[in-house]
Amino acid sequence: MARAPGGPARPGVAAGIRRARRYCYLYGEAEAEVRPAAVHRARAMDLSDQWIRAGCQPDSPLLPLEHAALVRSYAALLAAVHH
Repeated sequence: MARAPGGPARPGVAAGIRRARRYCYLYGEAEAEVRPAAVHRARAMDLSDQWIRAGCQPDSPLLPLEHAALVRSYAALLAAVHH
């Protein structure tokens, strides 16, 4: 499903929920605590998929968006597990 860079997530919401449940199991935290990390991670995966479909261009505007989503994911996960 094509969309503009930075546009709304596709089934990334469902992927975020599944990942949040996985994080609950892995880190022993409540789903509400790890959900932001999971949603950002799912968003990064969506952006990566878009980048691949677009031909993996090294100067793609999708790459900074993916990077930012990953950083937000890692920061949110760290905050959730070290409170």
